[in-house]
Amino acid sequence: YVHKGTTVTFKAIKDPPSASWPSGKPVWGGSAGASGTGETKAVTFDTTSTSATDYKTVTAECGNTETVNVVVYEFEGTFQPDDPFTGRSLDRWGLEEEVDLEFTTTPTGITATQARGLEWTWSGAGELTNMGPDGTANYDARHVEAGVVFRLKIVAGASAGSSEFYWHDVIKPTGTRMTRKYMPGIHWHEYQKCTVGLSLYYWLNPTDVSFENLKFGEGECFATEVEGYYLKCEPP
Repeated sequence: YVHKGTTVTFKAIKDPPSASWPSGKPVWGGSAGASGTGETKAVTFDTTSTSATDYKTVTAECGNTETVNVVVYEFEGTFQPDDPFTGRSLDRWGLEEEVDLEFTTTPTGITATQARGLEWTWSGAGELTNMGPDGTANYDARHVEAGVVFRLKIVAGASAGSSEFYWHDVIKPTGTRMTRKYMPGIHWHEYQKCTVGLSLYYWLNPTDVSFENLKFGEGECFATEVEGYYLKCEPP
């Protein structure tokens, strides 16, 4: 399994080892584009396989023919927020959002093991955890507004170090509003006692990211003495 664009050097092995190559041998060929003669041959794999059995072959001939079957693949990182509501942005996230990182391949079905390991790393905001050679990780955007760069790279094998990079932004709320919900049958004020009650809903902008993991609470202030009569006004 070779990542698209990788150059691999193949070597023909004499049998028995003490033998000498006949003149003009071995001869290289195959569907991957190898040609010419010589003990070694460098081949660059530029054509992606259409399936897991669409092999790009490399052959070496010297009396007998040996064939190497190569699957040429591409990979792409995927990002799945834990709050995948309709219409949300997949390029940026709100403070404290949590995102699952995985990958897909072309052709489909190539595993991280077959790719010799796929591993996520990151720099910038937030924290990446549970990353390993299986091509998955978990990201927590935390509480800092900033950009973050992700890298998904091949760990070992002929394509070791081949990478894909992704940029995302972590953003803070740009505005807020509150709505009050009327609760039928509930009287917030108790006569001759200091009482007050509200059922409030908070809405944060922008609306294409999630802030569901943010926490909020009431503030406080000094009590102020007032005089007069106050009427409870209820919405129709």
